[in-house]
Amino acid sequence: MRRLKWAIPLLFVVFLQFAYADGINTFQVSVFSYGFGVNQGGDNAAYFFAGPGISLGGGGSASCVWWCSSGGVLSPGTLLVPDIFVDFESSEGGVTIGGHTYHGPVDAGLFVSSITARGFTFPAGGNVPSIFTVTLPASFAAVHGEVADGTLFDVNVPPGELVLTFDYYPFVNVNSVSGYYFSQGSYKAQGVPGIPEPGTIGLVATGLGGIVGLIRRKRGW
Repeated sequence: MRRLKWAIPLLFVVFLQFAYADGINTFQVSVFSYGFGVNQGGDNAAYFFAGPGISLGGGGSASCVWWCSSGGVLSPGTLLVPDIFVDFESSEGGVTIGGHTYHGPVDAGLFVSSITARGFTFPAGGNVPSIFTVTLPASFAAVHGEVADGTLFDVNVPPGELVLTFDYYPFVNVNSVSGYYFSQGSYKAQGVPGIPEPGTIGLVATGLGGIVGLIRRKRGW
């Protein structure tokens, strides 16, 4: 029985691989922005990408094992290899397939993806609070999506850089913990501008601004 339980999801994965391999519509991005804040159990990310036949943006969540969540602390000298799960929970805009444009969030939507990056080690923090930012070679897995008639599509994101920022707080008393706390992050695709055209820049600004505002309210800035 246990083997059967494992076999069912494996068969589902194999089915998806064949489904995507059969004439999948693939889009290349010419504009791309993705930013995220501390994961506190709700939406903490905003994105926008556009290219020939596609223009989608919206919100969602970025999560990791523990370090990007509220309360996660990393000590100086810790090795971190970022692996971030990306969930596109809402999409506004349109996708054109076969001469027909499908509009989100009702007729076009995205599934999940992930960001992986090279590992790094946190430096010695010192005796005063500080901000530590690191830029790492990274890749953004292909984003899978679907439109209202069941047609599947992929969005290819070029390799790029993952930029992570952490707040460092030194040991103060027995009630404090010295270490690095994740603050915010973003993915920058190589050779692809991160600022959308004037007509759509407001979408990203609103989403990313909301993330920064949420972080500030939580930290009492």
